[in-house]
Amino acid sequence: MRFGKRLFIIDVGRRGAIFAHLKMKGGKIELSPAETIEITEDGGKLPLTPEKGEKVLISVRDEFFEFFRFELPPASPKELKPLMAHRCKQHALPNVLVGAKLAGRIEDVRGLPKEKLIVGRVPREKVDRVISSLDLRKNRLAGVIPRSELILASLDMVGEKVDGGDEPFCVLGILPATLAFHFFLGKEFLFSRHIMIQEGVSIEDVANRVVVEFVQSNLYMNQRYRAECNKVFLAAGEREKDPFFEMVKEGIGKEVVGLCTKAASRFGKIPSAGELLVGSGFRVLSMKPYERLMILPPEIKQFYQAYQASTMALTVAGTVLVASVLWGMGMSRNLSQLKRKEWELKNRVLEEKGRVKVMKKAFPTFEQWKALKGLGEVNPGSPPIQEVLAVLSGAMVPQIALSSCQVTPQKDGIEVKIEGEVRSETSYLDALTKGRVFKENLKRGFSEVWGSVETKSFNIAPQEASNQRSKRRKREKPVEVKGYTMGLSAEFLLRRGK
Repeated sequence: MRFGKRLFIIDVGRRGAIFAHLKMKGGKIELSPAETIEITEDGGKLPLTPEKGEKVLISVRDEFFEFFRFELPPASPKELKPLMAHRCKQHALPNVLVGAKLAGRIEDVRGLPKEKLIVGRVPREKVDRVISSLDLRKNRLAGVIPRSELILASLDMVGEKVDGGDEPFCVLGILPATLAFHFFLGKEFLFSRHIMIQEGVSIEDVANRVVVEFVQSNLYMNQRYRAECNKVFLAAGEREKDPFFEMVKEGIGKEVVGLCTKAASRFGKIPSAGELLVGSGFRVLSMKPYERLMILPPEIKQFYQAYQASTMALTVAGTVLVASVLWGMGMSRNLSQLKRKEWELKNRVLEEKGRVKVMKKAFPTFEQWKALKGLGEVNPGSPPIQEVLAVLSGAMVPQIALSSCQVTPQKDGIEVKIEGEVRSETSYLDALTKGRVFKENLKRGFSEVWGSVETKSFNIAPQEASNQRSKRRKREKPVEVKGYTMGLSAEFLLRRGK
């Protein structure tokens, strides 16, 4: 396990939850005695006690999940990741948590290869009380998984590889007072049954009950899914060495594999069915992300984003501290280099976000707009301002330089005021022509975004040439004019179309 050797796992049922501490020691799994708590509806936090440094994994019964199955074109997991995210967004609701996994390659009705995708969602209320009972400042939530993922991980842990085909099988767990049947079709969970058994019943009666219930469940599977189990994985703990195992194998008439006996090398002893289920949590965390259906709630993602931001702030603070020390030592050149690296770090963070937010209602100059646009998508505070500046950027003429752009909301639309100047090296007539071209470009651009465009004013007035001398010197001796500049001011009223 790459990211730690301690795990706190919680298995949530209908009326209670079982939790235990796990750790790896000498390559073997050790777990504390499992504790059971009752989940009531009176509110309050649950008595969960994860230790410092432990990862936390939550398992929920598959009956609480709602599963959706899809077929995707054959491709690598990296290429299928956008399709998986799209399916998760389709089934996401405000009060549910959604996850997905690839369940192997199959063939469709035409015999073409397809990738099986399974999307599962669980009501948020099923895990809210459990998550709220954990201290996330000391522990890290690894995720929420259905119980079937623990069962598949236990098969993988003992060396029983399950491919992604359509081979059906059953996993039978013998608990102290319950028989748990879980039916699978490859890596896809189908259904489960839990049958209560009385305490003190003889081994023969329990074996006969197991055979009867399996035959009935297998018949239901054949009618519902057109499949029949020919292989059974039995998790019965120490009973796998008793005559009970042979009774079940003879009564079922199928291939029966003892899971707990094969898992003894991983635990140092023959584990019980419950210990095998809980201990397979290590195997779940070591599996590839696209091979397991694991959900990380959005609020936990936000917590880790805030944690990363605080780490970056500490990095910047450390840079400033080192810079202050260097300043005290008189190393001004090194100080300037550190400041430059700090600004490069901040700019890189802005570029990686891909979205620069400016908390202003208007840009004072057009040059600032062009500088910000170079960093990526710009949101200056409200969509109308962004649309206006985008139209200005598209309508620009090389001879025109804008100095200001103001967008004011009105009762019937928005008012846009721009100011600038038009420069020409040939004549005032050429500058006037360029200004009119800019006006037509503006009207055309505004019309594409807004339904109604009213030009309240558009003025182009000549200004004094850049190299002319004073009027008194001009009357005495004319000089050659090298540039012609005209002032530009415009006012538009934009209204949305119906």
